[in-house]
Amino acid sequence: MSTIELEVRERRQAIRQKTIGPASIGFRDGNCSMDCVVLDLSDYGAKIQPTDVTVCPDRFTLATKDGGRFDCLVVWRHDERVGVKFLL
Repeated sequence: MSTIELEVRERRQAIRQKTIGPASIGFRDGNCSMDCVVLDLSDYGAKIQPTDVTVCPDRFTLATKDGGRFDCLVVWRHDERVGVKFLL
């Protein structure tokens, strides 16, 4: 394991669990939405793959298939994936 990988892991506040499942991104006061896939999830954030990363807003509500709802802020974007932190 490289030093860089170790530093990234230490910055996380909670362990992320691999979770592949459908979800929905709601934005513009709930008037707009798009589908996404949750790739991993923790108590503090998630990695998702929206259907269109170019129009994915910086703030939105993530609704998971099991009824979870999370207000999110995008903290990174890479290729077709987005990392978000949950606004508590």
